[in-house]
Parts: sequence; structure tokens; C-alpha cells
Amino acid sequence: LSSAGAIQILAGRVIKAGALDMKAANGIYGSTNAAALDIVTDAVQAKNTGAGPIRLANSGSNLSVGGASSYGIQQQGAGNVFLENAGGYTTTINKAVTTVGGNITIDGSGALTLLSGVSTAGGNVALTVAGNATSELGIFQSINAGGGNVALISSGAVYGGTGTNDVTAGTLSITANGTSTRGAP
Repeated sequence: LSSAGAIQILAGRVIKAGALDMKAANGIYGSTNAAALDIVTDAVQAKNTGAGPIRLANSGSNLSVGGASSYGIQQQGAGNVFLENAGGYTTTINKAVTTVGGNITIDGSGALTLLSGVSTAGGNVALTVAGNATSELGIFQSINAGGGNVALISSGAVYGGTGTNDVTAGTLSITANGTSTRGAP
């Protein structure tokens, strides 16, 4: 666990740090492997080299995934990736989010922008923005679920850039309750 600034434990269970970098061999999660680790940070990168999930829940700030390393969130063993950013804040994926076969779920409440790829070797991918009608899901890089399913869900709009953004999936579903004419960020 490293940070660009101080690392604090808030209320005995929330990690607060600037530019949080986490590495583990058997998962990164809260009190159990089904519970998310509560964090407050503006940037995160996480790597797990063995079995076990990566489950992170951010609150209180806009979130950038990916730091100085070559990865954003990397699950190298058998396990799922779950990232949530609550409270109407934006989430930007600047470095790849990958797993070798588990599911990838990224939930944002403000806006979610994919500037780097998301990939799993056969799991499912769900990208969700559940804010309000102005919340948007921006797709500017490829999504690869192998033979798994991809779900893109937004309470506002789902939009992409002007280039090619491939989606590899057994099934692709898109749900949007708004419209957008936006292009690349």
C-alpha cells in the first residue's frame, strides 16, 4: 500500500490517501471477499497476483484509475474486479482494467469515461452510470469480454468518440435513458 501523500484510516475502516497504489497476492477487498474495501482517493491503481477479488468502493471525490505504472486495475489470478464511485463523482479509466477470466463491474454515479481498455478472458463486463439524466457513459477504447457478455448502462447517455472502439462479447446490451451528441473528451 503506497500513496503520493498521507495514508489515513477514517472511522476505523476507510482508507484515505492521495494516488493510492495497492498490490496483493490473494485479493484486495473489505472485511470479507464479498465486501468492498472503502477508499477515499482521487487516483487508484491496484494489482492482485493470485486468486481473490479486487473490490473497491470510492466516495467523496472524482476518481482516476491508473497511475505511474502500466496498469490501472490488474487481476492476474482467478477473481473478479469490482469498482464503485458513489456520490455523483466522475470516474475516468486512464489505464487498463483487466482480469484473466473473472467478471469486471465498474459502477459510477456521476459519469464514467473509458480512455483505456477493459478486458477479461471470458468473464462478463458491466459498465454502469446510475446518476441522473445528465450522467454519461463515454466509451473511447475497446472492451473485450471474450465470449462473455458486455452491458453498457447509463441513466443518461452512452456515447463514443469518432474512431473505432471495438467490443468483443458473446452478447452486447446497451441501455441509455438520455441522448448525447458529444464526441471525444
